[in-house]
Amino acid sequence: MAMVLPREVQLKVREAVYRKADEFGYMHKGRIENGIFMENLVKDREVGGMLAQYILKNAIKTYIKDGILNRYMKDKKKTILSSKSHDLLLIIQKIYQQEAYPIEQKNQVFLFRLENNDILLISQGTLLKWETALRKALEFVEKSPGLPPEEGVLHIVLNIACLGQPSTEADRDHLKKTLAYVGVDIHFADLL
Repeated sequence: MAMVLPREVQLKVREAVYRKADEFGYMHKGRIENGIFMENLVKDREVGGMLAQYILKNAIKTYIKDGILNRYMKDKKKTILSSKSHDLLLIIQKIYQQEAYPIEQKNQVFLFRLENNDILLISQGTLLKWETALRKALEFVEKSPGLPPEEGVLHIVLNIACLGQPSTEADRDHLKKTLAYVGVDIHFADLL
């Protein structure tokens, strides 16, 4: 029978996994590389070895994957895709070379007015689910009275994090060109 994992052990193991994942570049690797990384964590004295003292051996990999690495990816996503509109101002300055003023925010969709009075909508998501970020942007526009504006321009930008989805420059260029056909820009948040 497995024992309950003491809080201090949970924290030590999580800290070790986070450190090793950062060193490995876990969030930028593919499934195969990350699978090998996870197997190595199971064998690692500081991670799997410590967990083996408290939980069943066949539960170690599941604990690492579901209990630690999923949380790690969510934490990384929060740091890369901020939920604060003021954190997006540098991106706006980089893309449009002008100041922006927040108007509204719902979840990961942000509405700004640019200095030139154009309206800017930024929807955030991951590369794996960029279509969801686009859908959220379009639904936001459809549900918002006054959008698109009768005068001025509505700009839509997807702010995308590549988390766990390695992509080449050619892949990113292809996606940029594809979205340009429907008048949507894309910014890759974790490839500054």
